Amino acid sequence: HVMKGHELQQLLVGGQTKQCIRLVVLNACHSLTLGQHFVAAGIRHVVCVSDDKEVRDGSCRLFARDFFGALRAGRNVQEAFECGRTVLSCSEEPMYRQDANSFVLLPKGGDHSEVLAPGGAPRTAVEDEVNRGTLWGRPPTAV
Repeated sequence: HVMKGHELQQLLVGGQTKQCIRLVVLNACHSLTLGQHFVAAGIRHVVCVSDDKEVRDGSCRLFARDFFGALRAGRNVQEAFECGRTVLSCSEEPMYRQDANSFVLLPKGGDHSEVLAPGGAPRTAVEDEVNRGTLWGRPPTAV
């Protein structure tokens, strides 16, 4: 079953007087048109990729890492979006730099000053282990 745009909007809105979903991230190539359907359903912040652009998997991972990290640190949606794009535009990898401007925040010109994690969200135990190098092991120490 292929879902049409208006069906997606009905699914998202169905019986609600107010849209509860505040952020959607479509971390995939050619996702702008789909993103516009989420905006039409009342989602305030939608991250997607221009319809005429393809982005590398590595670019999507880097963007997501810094975007969600910035949100978790208490940045607003616009600032977090810029963090995601900046990590790509400053990359040593030319293809990642090329992908930086492919990401789009909808609605264009919208108010994206909302902070989704006021005061910054606490880190999880898994994140702490990853940062300490204890989750997957540490590199061997010099003998």
